Amino acid sequence: MTLRLPASWRCFHAGLSKSMRDNVAYYPRRLTREIGPWELQTARSPSEVAFATEHLIRLHRKRSESKVGPPHRNHLPGETEASFLRGWFQRLARRGQVSLISLNVSGETVAVQAFAEAEGCLSVYYSGYDEHWRRYSPLTIITAEAIRAAIASGFDRFEFPPGDSAWKARWGAVCEETVDETSVYPLRLSALLRGLARRLNQRRLGRNDVTSGE
Repeated sequence: MTLRLPASWRCFHAGLSKSMRDNVAYYPRRLTREIGPWELQTARSPSEVAFATEHLIRLHRKRSESKVGPPHRNHLPGETEASFLRGWFQRLARRGQVSLISLNVSGETVAVQAFAEAEGCLSVYYSGYDEHWRRYSPLTIITAEAIRAAIASGFDRFEFPPGDSAWKARWGAVCEETVDETSVYPLRLSALLRGLARRLNQRRLGRNDVTSGE
């Protein structure tokens, strides 16, 4: 799902529904009112990205274990997946094509969202947050900042992961292209069975994602 970005944040904000404009303003105010000072930090250099990636892995796994709200898929169940993510993010960081935005409260990182960059486009990637902070909608806060920064940097597109989900549409995203997906499985029986089981679970969670808030 793709969000076409206007020339200014003001124009983008004005085009949101009233309820979404209210959400964008409400959650930061609520966090400040109930908790106190907080900050958003953007990691771009290889060293910054390496540090933020560890928080992303930890919080992504924590979010997938949550029993509150719709279930969320764990894309990083083991060290193999985590090591791949670390290496890929480092390659992107050296090319200036990845950023991780962290929400920090009293020195603690409570949410992280990763974004991959291509020519004219900023794409939403993996995220994670501590369930304790869910009521402050940390990914709404981070996404608003990412869109604001993308507009300021001259990006003309903001892409969400595949799937026609209501929470993406609330940002104004629409389906523009058909995405073909190819899965590759090893031929070892044990690995093949694990891969097929994971794929079936992904399809089940994908159906739940349609009504997910984030």
